[in-house]
Amino acid sequence: MIKPTHFAQLLTMAALLTASVGCQTVNTAQRAEPQSQRDYIDDQRIVTDGSLNKVARIISLNEHRLENGRLRVQAQIQNQKKSKRTVHYRFEWLDTNGMVRKSLTSSWKAINIQGGQMQSISATATHADVIDFRLELIERKPTGLLEY
Repeated sequence: MIKPTHFAQLLTMAALLTASVGCQTVNTAQRAEPQSQRDYIDDQRIVTDGSLNKVARIISLNEHRLENGRLRVQAQIQNQKKSKRTVHYRFEWLDTNGMVRKSLTSSWKAINIQGGQMQSISATATHADVIDFRLELIERKPTGLLEY
């Protein structure tokens, strides 16, 4: 038979365990009037996986041409769920002929995003002749695909 004091201790430990495993959210602070100017771009979003779109969503894309001529792209991704999720992404770089340029930065990468959190991902093209990009998101890293 469990003594009342032991029962109270077990109940307290169960409550602490439940609270520590529960949902995590992120509080964020930033300037009310940002000083930076982003170069947002109009984009075409092609959703082929509706369930992924309910998990993580691209909020915005912006780009910048570096002094060395290479294209740098940044995306804001938001977790649409209340719990932490892992999303895989990759940037593909396109030259003036629309051909994909193989690059070390084009391999799949993983990002962990807390519930409701927005997080930035970015990449820089390794070739100066790159003029465009494509950003792909998947929930699980594909197996059996060749990496660049």
